[in-house]
Amino acid sequence: MRIEKIVVGIDFSGPGTEAAQWTMHHLAPNAEFTFAHVIDLPPTPTFLRGVTATDAERAASARNVAEPRLREVATRLASAHARTVIRFGRAHEELAKLAAETGADFVVVGPHGDRPRAWKMLGTTAERLARAAAPAVLVVAHPRNAPPRRVLVALDDTPIATTVLDWTKTIADTLGADVTTLHVLSEPTTRRSLSTPGSSAVEPNDTVGVSPESLHEATRWLAALGEGWFGPGRAEPVVGHGNPGDSILETARDVGADLIILGRRGRGTLIPAIAGSTVSTVLHGAPAPVLVVTEAAEDWIASADE
Repeated sequence: MRIEKIVVGIDFSGPGTEAAQWTMHHLAPNAEFTFAHVIDLPPTPTFLRGVTATDAERAASARNVAEPRLREVATRLASAHARTVIRFGRAHEELAKLAAETGADFVVVGPHGDRPRAWKMLGTTAERLARAAAPAVLVVAHPRNAPPRRVLVALDDTPIATTVLDWTKTIADTLGADVTTLHVLSEPTTRRSLSTPGSSAVEPNDTVGVSPESLHEATRWLAALGEGWFGPGRAEPVVGHGNPGDSILETARDVGADLIILGRRGRGTLIPAIAGSTVSTVLHGAPAPVLVVTEAAEDWIASADE
C-alpha cells in the first residue's frame, strides 16, 4: 500500500491549519493534497424569503469569501501538489464524498475550531467522519514538530486487523518509526500487573477478573502478530485491561506515542475491543494524532495495489 492522495478539511482555524501542515511536512510529504472547505449555509426562514438574498446569492457570496482564503492557506503551506475545492453541505458528508471521488487514502481534520478541548467539542466533523464511509480519518491534535517516531496501534482478533496492520506497517516503514501493539482484554481485571517476559501490561482501572492464562495467551498472540508484520524486535506488545478507551490513552502516554491507529468496521459499528464510545474517548483525550481506519479502506488499499 502507498499513501498517495489525501483530502484535508480546512475550516480556517488554527488547529485545522496545523493538522494540514503536520500531515504535509511530517507524515506524507510526497502525497497529492486536496484542500477542501465545506460551507454549510443555514436555510432562509420562509418569512424572510423575498426580503433577503436568495440562496444562490448567499452561496455565491460565501464562495467569494472562502475561495481566496483557501488558496492563501494552500500557498502558505507551500505544497506543489495541492489543489483547492469548495463544497456546500454538511462537512463530514462532503469530505467523505470528496475522498471517494478523488480516491483519497484518508481525510485529515483538526480538532473542532479554536474551542478549548475542555468543551468536548472536537466532535461534530471529526467524530462524524470517524463513523462515515470515508476510507480512513486522521484527526490531528497535539502534533509534535517532527515525524512520528512511535506508533501505537490498537488491535483485536477481527478481519479489519489486517487492514489496520497494513496502514501501520506502511507508516512505520516509511518513517522509520517504532511500533507498540496494544490489545485490550474485555474481561474485568484486577489492579495488579500480570505481565509476562518480553511484554508489558497496562494497569487496569477496574477491579476483578482476568486470569494469568488469558493475559499470557493474549500477549503471545500479540507478540507473534507484531513479529510477523514488523520483524523481530520491531514491535513491543502491550496487553491492556479495563476500559478500552482509557487503556489506549494510558498506553499512548506511557510509551510516548506520536500517532495512534484504531480500526472501525461497518457504518457506525466499532470492532469489539474499540467499541461504543471508545473512539470518541480516544479522539477527545489523545495526546497525539489519531488515525481511524475503516473497512472501506480495504477497497482503497486494493485499488492502490493493482
